[in-house]
Amino acid sequence: MEELTRRVHAATPFIGHLGVEIVAAGDGAATLLLPLRPELTQDLGHAHGGVVGSLADIACNLALRAPSVTIEYKLNFLRGAAGDRLRAEAVLLRDGRSTAVAESRIWAEKEGEEPVLVAVCLATLAPQRRPAAD
Repeated sequence: MEELTRRVHAATPFIGHLGVEIVAAGDGAATLLLPLRPELTQDLGHAHGGVVGSLADIACNLALRAPSVTIEYKLNFLRGAAGDRLRAEAVLLRDGRSTAVAESRIWAEKEGEEPVLVAVCLATLAPQRRPAAD
């Protein structure tokens, strides 16, 4: 997974900038970790909503494992995401020829405490072909 993480960071520098670590990806599922740093939080100390949304979206796309773009996603915030890190777990619900649907759940984790479910995302994705190399 370290090699996959390096390739994803190289292909999409924003994911590397966030510090996303790929724990597992394949067979229609993905698990990601994101250590929470102060620059990823808002004034109450929770992960910024944009960070939570980005992690949910990235997890859904990696569950598909094909190059894709997000057509739309719905994100329900359940509570503030405070902790040492966020964990995203995504599962592919439908893998169609022109669209796919995936769901991700975001958990806040703090050392010595039970993980807390903080957000749920449902995403519609469009698989993309990579341009042919010259």
